[in-house]
Amino acid sequence: MTIFQIDSFFQKFSPALHVIIEPHPDVLQHIRETQWYDKPGVKILEGKWQQLVGSDEMKNFGGFDIVYTDTFSEDYDGADNGSCTRVITDNVP
Repeated sequence: MTIFQIDSFFQKFSPALHVIIEPHPDVLQHIRETQWYDKPGVKILEGKWQQLVGSDEMKNFGGFDIVYTDTFSEDYDGADNGSCTRVITDNVP
């Protein structure tokens, strides 16, 4: 699997906190097998970002320096350009 290329890149900078949100069971299994749950400063949230954004769990992080989104598997009809960005900027500290 070539997933987590960007996350591996981010880890090279030893961030204090690196939050990964992932809904897919197969990917979560891969995360477990490759021990991402055990990496220092990494927090895995299981679920869709749309369900977690604005949640107490997300707000408890206190804020983020950067938000990277990978919408490869998202189903967008293109009717509302920018909706992903607007939801994140309106709800993520």
